[in-house]
Amino acid sequence: MNLQKPLHEVWLASRSGGYHFVFDGTHWADTKTGVDFYAQLSRDASAQAGLPLDFTAA
Repeated sequence: MNLQKPLHEVWLASRSGGYHFVFDGTHWADTKTGVDFYAQLSRDASAQAGLPLDFTAA
């Protein structure tokens, strides 16, 4: 995961693929699918850790 400040994006790389997220005023959404950042992060981190992990916005 890293910030792309010039693009105003957050990038996430995982075994399932690479994702670019932009803030739409309400939440961070993938630029291709619209999937929520925290949902994707939870899914990919859980798959890679082999444990159920849940991330949410604070």
